[in-house]
Amino acid sequence: MERGEIKNGWYYCPHGHKTAQKIEKDSNMENTPIYCKHCRRAYYPVIKDGKIMGVK
Repeated sequence: MERGEIKNGWYYCPHGHKTAQKIEKDSNMENTPIYCKHCRRAYYPVIKDGKIMGVK
């Protein structure tokens, strides 16, 4: 599956589009959709301590 990445505290979808989701240094997230308005898809990254650990 596609992971995406975090740059300057923002989540970028796997296709390089900046989303409206700000990720702090100590953020933890699992089973939470992050919607990309450009791709019109929701991505479900697993984020631990502000870093992407995988995708569900």
